[in-house]
Amino acid sequence: MHSTYTGIQARAWAEHCIVGSVSASRLTGRPTSPPTLVGVLGVLLPQSKLSSRATWMDAPRNSILYKIFLLLFALHMLSRSWAWVTGAFPPLLRTRSCPYGSSSMAIQGFRPGDGKEGIEAHIKAMEGFELQILYDDTDVIVVTKPAGSLCVPGRFIQDSLVVRVAAHAKIKDFARMVVHRLDQGTSGVLVFARNDAALKNLHAQFRPEAKRMTGNGNEGMQKRYVALVEGNMDAFEGKIELPLSKDTDNPPKQMVDFAAGKASMTRYRVRRSGVDRNLVGLEPVTGRTHQLRVHLSCIGNPILGDPFYAPLRVQEKAPGGRLCLHAESLSFRHPRTQERLTFTSPYPREWDGGLEDVRESLEDGPV
Repeated sequence: MHSTYTGIQARAWAEHCIVGSVSASRLTGRPTSPPTLVGVLGVLLPQSKLSSRATWMDAPRNSILYKIFLLLFALHMLSRSWAWVTGAFPPLLRTRSCPYGSSSMAIQGFRPGDGKEGIEAHIKAMEGFELQILYDDTDVIVVTKPAGSLCVPGRFIQDSLVVRVAAHAKIKDFARMVVHRLDQGTSGVLVFARNDAALKNLHAQFRPEAKRMTGNGNEGMQKRYVALVEGNMDAFEGKIELPLSKDTDNPPKQMVDFAAGKASMTRYRVRRSGVDRNLVGLEPVTGRTHQLRVHLSCIGNPILGDPFYAPLRVQEKAPGGRLCLHAESLSFRHPRTQERLTFTSPYPREWDGGLEDVRESLEDGPV
């Protein structure tokens, strides 16, 4: 005796795959892409291909119907096997070690910014905005980015900093000007390329081998940030080394992943200290997405105003209601002359409220 799949049963099973995969995704927090694909393929099959008299065994071995049934069944079993593996061995695959976590489910009162809030923040940041140019020649343009503005166009809004810079430089293909980006909530120094040769050269300076991860060389791009963080740091200076990867359950967030994460290093130095907050100088030796924000959250000092990696009470402490992260300086070699150039932008002085300078011996440090 063998199982028989009629055309009506096959279509019903395909629809079940769609509903079941969506429900499983909501319950477990993990995406179930293979069954969803199976369901979509099954539902989209023409009715003529799913005749009520067609069966699993009766269809000719070389028929399209038989091959479709076989493919759907194989994908279904593969997705079931993968779901069992990820459900049985999650610690071996992914690790969340942050005190506040990088999952929204781990934070009471978590309030991530949605698309509408991001658009509103950008519009507010760009109202009456005049391009603040720090340097401009035939190869590069260095500007100051306001907090809340988009570096590049988003899904729902075309206006962005690179569009404004391209208009100033009279360049049509603005996408070929982008050397690096800052998060929407971050303010500070940003460099754009005016031509392909400059773009290639500046990209090369961002590579880890150019930055000399294990030393203090100045061959590559050097970025310095300032952040206002919750609580007091365990040490006045040090480095944070935690591997990072995408948090596929909560995009666009990142997470600590000791199994498959990319090596990430951040140097820090406390500049000013208060009762419940510190002003910290930061140097990202590597340039992972959200690196500074995740690293600081993971050592128990989330950045004030961070909607992704800080609890709601820490978000609400932020002066000005913004992410308190600022790209204070940027140093690189000019792509044509090889001269070392350094540009700075002061952080908001309202962040100094209630803080005092720390030991003078720290003033000459790298950050």
